[in-house]
Amino acid sequence: MGEENRKENTRPRRSWIRTALLFLVLIFVVSLALNIYTNLNFINALRRQTVDENTNAAKIWTRTVDTELASMNESLHELLIMIYNKTELRVGSEMMKASLKQEIYTTMTNKMISNPHIDFFCLMDTDSDLYLFNANSLIPGFEAGEMKKMTAEFIPGHEKNFRDTSWNLCRGNTGTFFIKTVVLGKYLLTAGSSLAHYQIESIAPIAGMEPTLILEAEGQAYYCTLRDSEGKDLIDEDGRYRGSSSVLESRAPMEYLDGELILTVDARSVQRKISWNSTILLMNFSILSTLLLLGFMIFLNRNVIRPTRTLMDGISELRSGNMGYRIQTEADNREFQEMNESFNEMSGRIEQSTREEVERMRKEQEDRLHLLRAQIKPHFYLNAITTISNMTYQGRQDDIRKYCNVLAKYMRYMLEMKSDFTTVGEELTHIENYITMQQIRFPGSVTADIHCEDEARSTRIPLLVMFTIIENSFKHAMDLYRELKITIDCRKAPDGTRIRITDNGPGFSEEVLENRNDTDLVFNTRNHIGLSNAAHTLRLTYKRPDLLVLSNLPDGGACVDILIPDEPEGEKESETV
Repeated sequence: MGEENRKENTRPRRSWIRTALLFLVLIFVVSLALNIYTNLNFINALRRQTVDENTNAAKIWTRTVDTELASMNESLHELLIMIYNKTELRVGSEMMKASLKQEIYTTMTNKMISNPHIDFFCLMDTDSDLYLFNANSLIPGFEAGEMKKMTAEFIPGHEKNFRDTSWNLCRGNTGTFFIKTVVLGKYLLTAGSSLAHYQIESIAPIAGMEPTLILEAEGQAYYCTLRDSEGKDLIDEDGRYRGSSSVLESRAPMEYLDGELILTVDARSVQRKISWNSTILLMNFSILSTLLLLGFMIFLNRNVIRPTRTLMDGISELRSGNMGYRIQTEADNREFQEMNESFNEMSGRIEQSTREEVERMRKEQEDRLHLLRAQIKPHFYLNAITTISNMTYQGRQDDIRKYCNVLAKYMRYMLEMKSDFTTVGEELTHIENYITMQQIRFPGSVTADIHCEDEARSTRIPLLVMFTIIENSFKHAMDLYRELKITIDCRKAPDGTRIRITDNGPGFSEEVLENRNDTDLVFNTRNHIGLSNAAHTLRLTYKRPDLLVLSNLPDGGACVDILIPDEPEGEKESETV
């Protein structure tokens, strides 16, 4: 060990100045990248903040407008009640009297005076040429003739029932209007309010520059300004909002419009908030951080990184299986020296614990194999006794003698087991005895076709694995209404001995087939304990999960394929206690 340390001390080392310079360049590049990243994050944060603030402003605007639309709904409601109470509504009735027209016109004027957001009312009689229009001449761009034409063209197809509270948007030469038309018998009563009343700057503060307010409803977009040419070119020729990467969008839904408000501001105006002073400050901070990091890295490398690497090398040795590895290098500080000593003590304990754990796992594996086999035995003995008892009542004396003779061979095989393994030939003889017993018990109900190559008969196999599969076939495939046909085929293959057992029963359920490729081969322990025991026995014996495969035959029936490797891993023949 001393010679190795001397060799380590005499090998050439790189200059610490060059290493420090490399660290300095690396940290400077990282700091510069961090500075750029920080500025970009700062810009993104300002953009998100602008969008959030404008979203709140848009929500305030929509709540304000919804409140005004609700108020105009009340005015419409009062006019409708007046018309309902003072004239005939049905089609074909007399035309409204002149005095009532004047009264309605006066009421419309009073409503517009009490609510300055209402710009016009229009009453149409669909049964005559009555067209009563009253507009507020104070609205920007007032042109009574244009407004009448816009109203007459928009009303058809946009009528609403009395209970519908939603409004529509209508674009005209004098601007864009909120419009609502209510059907009352043969009359159509319309109210309108210009979007020019609802400039967002007078309702809520806006973050950013060059704000543009757009309402989107029914696939159409409308500028909330006096003229559609104001603002950015955000609406295409078909009247649809198309957006732009140069603006930041904030949206808020509207209850009475069945649409949403889109508030946009110039995205570049947000970036102008970042001054060069903040960039210089961040750059100075990056340089200072670089110098501090350089000194800290030198200290960290000597006092932390190298001792930690020594510990990691020790852990890697333990992981690779070198349980006798110990750290010989002394650390430069007390804490890591104590850790090195603790590591050496821990590795000694792990070495001892590993030996004990390997022995314990070996013993548990043997115990589990014995337990799995013990679960296979008891139930058959009870069935055999019951079968003999039933045959005595039937007077089947010859069958009883033959059954007892075969049962004796069966029990001798089960009781004289002294090894965890048998041969395929001995297991087949045991299976033939079992099938003979079932044929005596159920005459004419069972046939078996067994084929085994001579070379395969000498193959060593875990005890009762094949027998367990046969038991499972009798349990799930035999129904006494048709003959149960069982086939067993054993052949040598390049990778071992392959055994296939089939029956003509209903086959395996979907649940069992879904789990057939599971590493643990977990079957329903209530219905398939035999399959589960056989699968676990093969897995524990050969350390492979793929030796028992389940499937269903194309013409119906279950199929179990078993592979017995020529040289199983971990095979160990144990004596039965």
